[in-house]
Amino acid sequence: MLGRGILVVLAFAGLARAQAPEWVYFESKETGKGPVLRLEMADGAKKELPVASDTVMLSYIERFIGARHTRLAVDLADKNRVLMRFELPDAGKVRKAELEMRMRPSATPPRGAFSIAVYAVKTPWNESWVRWPLQPDYDEEARRTIRLEPRGQMVRIPVTDLVNTWLAKKRANHGLMIRVHKSFPKGEKRGVQPDEAVVPLPKRTTNAATDWISIASREAGKGPRLVLEIEGGRQEEILASADTGVISYLADRKWGRLKFMAISLNDSNRVLLRFELPPKMAQVEKATLRLDTKPSPMNPPQKFEVALHRLTKAWKEIETDWLTQPAVAKEPLATLVVHPATRERTLSFDVTDLVNEKTGFENGWLLKVAKPLAKPEVKKDTRAQRAARQILLQKHSLKWADSVDAALREAKERNRMVLALVDGTYDITKPSFGAELILATALADPDIRALIEKRFVSVRVAYMGQAYTTGRGTSPELRALGTTVAKTKAPALVVSDATGTHVATLESFGTYDKHTVLHLLVDALPPTKGGGDPYELLAAGDWMGAAHGLSRLETPKAKRAGARIMAFAGDHAAALKRLGPLTRGPEGAEARAQMGVALMRLGRFDEAERELTKALEEAKENAPEARYYLGCLLHKDRRYADARAQWQAIPASSTWSLPARLRLSMPDRIAMYETLAAVRLRPGKHQSTEAPIEGGEKAIAYVLAQQLPDGSWPIGDHQQESTRSAITALAAKALLVWDADKEAVKKAVAWIGAWMEKTNPEHANSFGAAYILDLQLERYARDKSAKEDVQRAVDYLFGGQAPNGAWSYDKRFAIRWRGGFGGWPRTDQGRVHSMNTGAALVLLALARDAGLEVSAADLERGREILLKMKQAPAAFTYTYPDPISWEKEEFNIGRAPVCEQALWMLDGKQDAADLGRSLENFMKWRHDLRGPVKLTPGWTMPRGVSSYFYFFAYYHAARAIESLGGPHAKERLQALRDDLLRVAEADGTWVDYPAIGKPYGTAMALLVLHMGK
Repeated sequence: MLGRGILVVLAFAGLARAQAPEWVYFESKETGKGPVLRLEMADGAKKELPVASDTVMLSYIERFIGARHTRLAVDLADKNRVLMRFELPDAGKVRKAELEMRMRPSATPPRGAFSIAVYAVKTPWNESWVRWPLQPDYDEEARRTIRLEPRGQMVRIPVTDLVNTWLAKKRANHGLMIRVHKSFPKGEKRGVQPDEAVVPLPKRTTNAATDWISIASREAGKGPRLVLEIEGGRQEEILASADTGVISYLADRKWGRLKFMAISLNDSNRVLLRFELPPKMAQVEKATLRLDTKPSPMNPPQKFEVALHRLTKAWKEIETDWLTQPAVAKEPLATLVVHPATRERTLSFDVTDLVNEKTGFENGWLLKVAKPLAKPEVKKDTRAQRAARQILLQKHSLKWADSVDAALREAKERNRMVLALVDGTYDITKPSFGAELILATALADPDIRALIEKRFVSVRVAYMGQAYTTGRGTSPELRALGTTVAKTKAPALVVSDATGTHVATLESFGTYDKHTVLHLLVDALPPTKGGGDPYELLAAGDWMGAAHGLSRLETPKAKRAGARIMAFAGDHAAALKRLGPLTRGPEGAEARAQMGVALMRLGRFDEAERELTKALEEAKENAPEARYYLGCLLHKDRRYADARAQWQAIPASSTWSLPARLRLSMPDRIAMYETLAAVRLRPGKHQSTEAPIEGGEKAIAYVLAQQLPDGSWPIGDHQQESTRSAITALAAKALLVWDADKEAVKKAVAWIGAWMEKTNPEHANSFGAAYILDLQLERYARDKSAKEDVQRAVDYLFGGQAPNGAWSYDKRFAIRWRGGFGGWPRTDQGRVHSMNTGAALVLLALARDAGLEVSAADLERGREILLKMKQAPAAFTYTYPDPISWEKEEFNIGRAPVCEQALWMLDGKQDAADLGRSLENFMKWRHDLRGPVKLTPGWTMPRGVSSYFYFFAYYHAARAIESLGGPHAKERLQALRDDLLRVAEADGTWVDYPAIGKPYGTAMALLVLHMGK
């Protein structure tokens, strides 16, 4: 078989030259740069669809199957033809569709201009078996022809009409055929084609290796294949029509275009396969599934068993990840013992019965370890997170319009306003962390939902974070709503009327408060005609009209409704006064429940809990609102089991069922962001959830309230679990420097000690190890009896030092990183970071100066490699050694101060000029750090920063300013303090990267405020 494979490749290269001496080729999906279909949908959304199937057919090698070939050849003799197919959205219409392909000249390119033709294919085909004699039928007339020169270029071909025909289901999508149209005499002047553009070709990327055995995918060559022995001794080979890997610890990443897949011993890596059998296939005598493997950097130390399972649901190669992988049959179809190998080898499964019975061919098969040797690296709340996402995106009962244009039309027809949820993400169907929080809190509240359903048309809008941070982004959807990207920092809620006139915006969400959103909606509504049922007016958001109507009624129900209006308007004290006398009547339980909520909004939590408890005791029915808020108060008081019991007791038929289910799915996440006490924002039609404050008292109370019973602090998203140690150390230090609560600090120190005991320092997040030392040094400065804890923290931080002397996310990452995906170059040198290294060295230098035992040799190794990372004064590469990246001064706002401080401290403090320059740059450009905050974790221009740089940069810049001293130190620290006080959240907290959580941002801000006193 190996010889045959070489023969085919050589035959293609040689015969292409001999029989089609003039030819060009397009790069196939196997190169990682295959054809792409770019769509601009009718609603303005843009989609990029990589080719799902592509192949080349050769007239002169009839048995040649080109599905895995890297070159999609077209020759002037029409002996090479190309097929490709794209998986389109289930519905919709496009404004524009372009086929984009990278064309390369061959060894014998055409001598002059030529044109190619694009045809619509009429009958089904599959790249795993299609070849010249079995090519599908295609239209007689070409859909498009385009004239080309024989040189490397990016070719773009408009196919809008055909794509709309497919989307409208007017004809089946069997893809495209591309073949030569005609050639032109050499030297004939070439006209510029209006629908073609030549652009630079990007660098190629390949795959990375981690901890697994490596399985070659379709993109690597042949990939998985079925070898069939047919009656009569004939042998056929069928290639997989789809394959992909899924990875638990990168749960939301798609890997359908990588060259290698993985099967791990702990079941954190799995492989999905699908084959399509040719029609009318004869009975086979033997069928073998063959998988080409090669050793990985972490090759299994022992033999293990791989199981083949049938998949029970359909899936798409380019859309499937760990979270969305299809359901799988419990019992395996076959198993195979795999022996660790130090060389490439082929695994073989006997699947004869499965092929003859066509078992599992509809949806394909799953390959995974049969008996995991360790638990997968999946956080315990992954299932809860998935459940919550399903509730939000699939069962959330708000009706979303298909587009802004559709929302405006519906609003005009039904005399409504438009409410847009604006998100900073590339994919509107996958909300960001912040947008999920809006869905889970404000838009899950029954009162808000009822108002939206009665008076608004809802729609979702998305834009890339870079559009906001650069100030150059545009959004047709936002323009249609009367606003712009620059005026709408996501996540946000935007209200416009049916004519597209902007009415109100609440942007840059970081605090989730019910009454803030209610005010946004009610204030944006036009006045009603007046009169009518006051309860209907209340539901429609006409608080004034409802209050006027209710004032003429003396029933307990009317008085309670009046108190509700007072509470909605923010006057909880007046509502409380109105409700008091009503608790003694026949409907006293309802009034008492409202009193409990009003007391909670006033911040009187103990009284609120008592009233809500009494209300439930007196209630004749379930009283779901009282149960929901009582559960919130119990959770705040760390009585988690009691809180869950209250939420679980809310009937599924209640409008409070949705918020209760969401609280059950992600209690810590919602609790750290949703306010129970009322907050006040500045009035206005355009505002954010930020409100200037004067000090950090509320922040200290918040940090104390968020501490978990075990002494740690929660993280926002389960995928940030590795940062819990850092957050806990920073929160404890903040409480320590503010002299807030000694017992809370003791609990945190105990948790940190236990965490260090069970966590290998080589596996620990290096920021966590550094900030643990930071905390212990602060303790040691106050109490010398903490010396043993400080020394342990020093040794622990050194335990994560990479062999080259630097630090990375952790030592494993520093050693195992191989790159090769997402634009990262492939490397065998691992990867370390200047910002991790700088932070570690500063704290180790402080420990040395405090008299602790710190290895001078290891410090020197760290200093030497940090000097290698330094490209110029105040300019450090982000990654090292490969690639040198983001190394210019303007990209170093976040890391240059801490890196220069480390070198300054370790060089004997001889020359402070470079440190001074880094601080001057920080003060000059620091406001650019604010752009991506709460918006996106992605790196954005113009300064190459992400949301999680903000507090890291402010904290370490403040430390460097304090350490350097000088005439400007006090002024600079005061400026940083003022910056933070201006951007505090309305509840007195801070946040930069929502997925890390508010406790992190709040603790960091408190530390900077303390230095700026």
